[in-house]
Amino acid sequence: MMTEPNGRSCMPGSDDVSADGGVFEELRQQFRIFVSDDVLFRKFVEFCNAKARQSGRLAFWQAELWNSFVAKNREAAVFADAAILEAFHVCHIHMLPLQSVEIPIQKGLWSVTRTPDIDAQINREAPFSESYCLDSSAWGNATHVTVDHCDECVAERRRIEGTGTP
Repeated sequence: MMTEPNGRSCMPGSDDVSADGGVFEELRQQFRIFVSDDVLFRKFVEFCNAKARQSGRLAFWQAELWNSFVAKNREAAVFADAAILEAFHVCHIHMLPLQSVEIPIQKGLWSVTRTPDIDAQINREAPFSESYCLDSSAWGNATHVTVDHCDECVAERRRIEGTGTP
């Protein structure tokens, strides 16, 4: 049975599971070792924070990989999709926990001009680094939106854009 450093069990949904590490960190490490392919592991994490998070469940290929892991690590069978998504709520680039932050909607700003190369580099190297959101009629009167942030992504974006040092 997976336990936190203090010895408490890690039954998902109980107060004993800490979202800031502990059991989830151990689970990620064990899964990463099991997968043994860093590209595939990071793809699994990336999908947990995009498509799977939107649907609330793992994609077919993720479920297949997870089920293979559970077959060899029976203690992981207690994790339902929601707990798996929470455990893998980390940046797939920097492997740091993602933080929910509110960023402002820049009212009246409908587009930003950057070179395609800079946009591609930000998407590739700093995907969790938005500091504001462009206006859209979909936002209505809202002034802020909540997004996931990775501190290292934010620093990397500043470096890429030349707006500060990491």
